Amino acid sequence: MRFDPAEHPRGRTDHGGGVLARTGNPFRFPTEAAFAAYTGTAPVEIASADQSRHRLSRLGDRTLNGCVHDGGVRAKPGSPGNEGHAYYRRKLDEGKTPREAQRCLKRQVTKTLWRTMRRDERCRLRASGSSPDGVPISVPG
Repeated sequence: MRFDPAEHPRGRTDHGGGVLARTGNPFRFPTEAAFAAYTGTAPVEIASADQSRHRLSRLGDRTLNGCVHDGGVRAKPGSPGNEGHAYYRRKLDEGKTPREAQRCLKRQVTKTLWRTMRRDERCRLRASGSSPDGVPISVPG
């Protein structure tokens, strides 16, 4: 899944800078679940009587959560051609409520952000001759 800011219904918005500024080094999160917990998009199980459901965590960086919300969830309703909207519709078709589908979409956006930030940081470090753990990369030659 990929979010293209140009597809945003209110025009181009730049949340990438906010995400990078709030996150820092993406390698400090060993898993995408750890990053989701940090952003507040990790699901929390709630149970009542015979029903078991999930909701989004109220913990985590609320500003970063807002960037995820603006970047992924707000693009969903007005952009039937984008991947986020297709994912949201698929979740609704699976029987999820609109709120549950939105929670799932936020989690998918968070996964994509984490993977993209790690990939980009790896490329940046390779270009500079370093590695994610700070050990210089030896180039055979």
